Amino acid sequence: MERDGEDLTDMLMEEDRLLLVVAYNLSLASDSGLLKIKALSERAREKGYQVYFFSASTQEDYDKVKAEIYEITIVKQALLVFLGGGLGSVARYWLGVRLNNFENAIPFGTLLANVLGSLIIGFIFGYTAKTGLLNENHSLLLATGFCGGFTTFSTFAYENHLYLKSGDYFGLIPYLALTFVLGIAAVFAGLYLAKWV
Repeated sequence: MERDGEDLTDMLMEEDRLLLVVAYNLSLASDSGLLKIKALSERAREKGYQVYFFSASTQEDYDKVKAEIYEITIVKQALLVFLGGGLGSVARYWLGVRLNNFENAIPFGTLLANVLGSLIIGFIFGYTAKTGLLNENHSLLLATGFCGGFTTFSTFAYENHLYLKSGDYFGLIPYLALTFVLGIAAVFAGLYLAKWV
């Protein structure tokens, strides 16, 4: 799949918000071809794509570099999720320490974390849909990472198990109702709020 000189300057491949710009014989590319590559890559970056440039003379070279770039991208994305998840988990822990206690009929720390997380994720996706300013990396850090670490279905489920085990239906029913109703309402509130920002 070799191509020469004036015949080519670029080949594009788009997969999973990744734009690979492959240049064959870049030294022979025309000025207009280089400007086209530059303009396209700038538009892609504005839309949240990760853009990589490299030179390849064969399909084998292209496939090899593409695989290496995907590996680097996956590690980078995993680190973003790790960072966001760590921050979210610490924030949830802090809420739990401050608000969850045996004197309250409802574990307000867990409830607040789940409702706030729903509000935040609604806002993130609403704001992204409206402006396009948040790219995939922002989404991984804030939605998948922070909100994933901040909200907790497992703790919610365990707390409901404790209610059932103790026969405390006066705590169980309001907690279930508040979590589901407020959580879903918070997502819609976040989406609505994003329209006004």
